[in-house]
Amino acid sequence: MKVFQFNNKTYQFAEDITPPATGGFTATLVDGNNVRCEVVFENGELVYIKELA
Repeated sequence: MKVFQFNNKTYQFAEDITPPATGGFTATLVDGNNVRCEVVFENGELVYIKELA
């Protein structure tokens, strides 16, 4: 399980993703509350999580 904190909210994803250390990486994941999210990383660092409708 992968857990992220973003904008004072905790997201828990069943998928264990490992973004690359360099470059951009985007994943579409479903959190523990069944909310689909776009998760964006840049150079291995979380940039944002956007909840999708």
